[in-house]
Amino acid sequence: MNCMFCEASNASFAYTASTRLHTQHKVHRCAECACLFLCPPPTDDELAQAYADDYYGEGTSKFAAPIERAVQWFREARSRRVSRYLKPGDLILDIGCGNGQFLTQMALRGYSAHGVERPGKAAERTAQLPNVHLHLGGFPHVSLNEHRFQAITLWHVFEHLDDPKAAWDRIDQLLEAGGHLFLSLPNAASWQCRWFGAHWFHLDPPRHLFLPTAQGLVRELKRRGYRLRQVRHFSLEQNPFGFVQSLLNRWIQPRDDLYEQLKTSGSPLSLQKVAFALLAIPAVFLSLAEAAFRRGGTIELIAQKT
Repeated sequence: MNCMFCEASNASFAYTASTRLHTQHKVHRCAECACLFLCPPPTDDELAQAYADDYYGEGTSKFAAPIERAVQWFREARSRRVSRYLKPGDLILDIGCGNGQFLTQMALRGYSAHGVERPGKAAERTAQLPNVHLHLGGFPHVSLNEHRFQAITLWHVFEHLDDPKAAWDRIDQLLEAGGHLFLSLPNAASWQCRWFGAHWFHLDPPRHLFLPTAQGLVRELKRRGYRLRQVRHFSLEQNPFGFVQSLLNRWIQPRDDLYEQLKTSGSPLSLQKVAFALLAIPAVFLSLAEAAFRRGGTIELIAQKT
């Protein structure tokens, strides 16, 4: 079978992963680029269930208020990093913009903020935001009025796309020469992936259709004529939580239950929350260690189109 990412034909079965809805998905690993991918791919019905309204949270935001405030702090930090590569008035496109809060930060900094989001609860939130131009539909097929952008961002979105080659090609068309591409996504070569396998939080079947490695991404970017500016292997937002939730997934079903609890305001104290409080600090040190060995649970790449 062909790898979803590099299209090599020497992939082999790795393991079977379960979802919160108790469906089973076979995960394969490519012998050429080490990418993990679901084969056969999930059905339309399975994806519709996976992206039901509860995936986007119950209120006006995805997470309960205290968690949303922490997530907002990370969004603001991302907006500061991206701004270093832009000039006032530049156009930025956020693919899979969710509730649009990152783009709101970019608009406040003086950029022309555009977002792509599929129809649903998140898009409804984005549509109400001033100064954010929402393009409704699925990437790469959504109409963008032939804009050319100085920056394109995909914050944990690329792995959700069902045709990575078509997505790459569309990004190449939309990004202006000299513009910057920002990618963050799980790393299939991470310690977390190796240790937890089918229980790894960032595997997230069936929404994550494929998970490449940092090395595979860098190789593809260079092949397409991009100059690598930065690779980050540490994320305080993603990696420590990934360790804790993956560990809990070994013992508690359905999977990712702590993550789901964080979406609900006023949810009671639970075993999962106590475990997170006890394990959070050790998880930070483990995340720093895997980052030092360039095996971060998630990665962020910045590349310039030349």
